[in-house]
Amino acid sequence: MAPKKRISAITIGRYNFSDGSYYCGQWDEQRLAQGFGCWTGLEMKGKFEGYYKDGLEITGAYTWPSGEIYSGQWLYGQRHGSGIQKYKTSIYAGCWNQGKRDYLGAIWNRCGSIYFGTWQDGEKTGYGTEAYLDGKMDRLK
Repeated sequence: MAPKKRISAITIGRYNFSDGSYYCGQWDEQRLAQGFGCWTGLEMKGKFEGYYKDGLEITGAYTWPSGEIYSGQWLYGQRHGSGIQKYKTSIYAGCWNQGKRDYLGAIWNRCGSIYFGTWQDGEKTGYGTEAYLDGKMDRLK
């Protein structure tokens, strides 16, 4: 007969960190966030609400003190996968790779321009289309 696998106990509540930040949600015996939770930084300097696995963000929304918000997938504490970032003057929706815009995405600027195309290391690679409020369109590369 195979030995029984031990299931970790999950605690639900609030955990205060020594730096003044705190976490409300689920954590395991090693005090690693598991499941749904909310982390709030010292003096409200950032907030993450979403799902955790082994203490790391998996999917959810992070709000910076500036009001900028990212909602999407995470890997090892970085934006990674698909997500939407709302900046002060623009919104980006698309793919992320290790915290940078990458692969395919679109950005809408407050001035009215829209770019849809490819990205690499956070920068437009030029394979795409840019459209403007005056109706002008640029097909890039």
